[in-house]
Amino acid sequence: MISILSLISFLAVIAGIIAIIVQKVENSIIPSWLIIFTSVWAIGAFQLLAIRVVGEYVGKIFKETKHRPRYIIAENLLNENN
Repeated sequence: MISILSLISFLAVIAGIIAIIVQKVENSIIPSWLIIFTSVWAIGAFQLLAIRVVGEYVGKIFKETKHRPRYIIAENLLNENN
């Protein structure tokens, strides 16, 4: 779910950057809310991405702390493949 929210945030940032570039090319005044919108959403998108990475890391640590013997897991995997 966080990956989807991060992707949506990045898409909003890209749309904001495109709008800023269009305003700059047309030599019109860039609205201050557009700059604030783009920067705040960029920071939010990076934070969501960081939370996702940390969540993946914590999930892998959780799996490792269950103290399941590796030889039983490897033995079961070999039996499933045959």
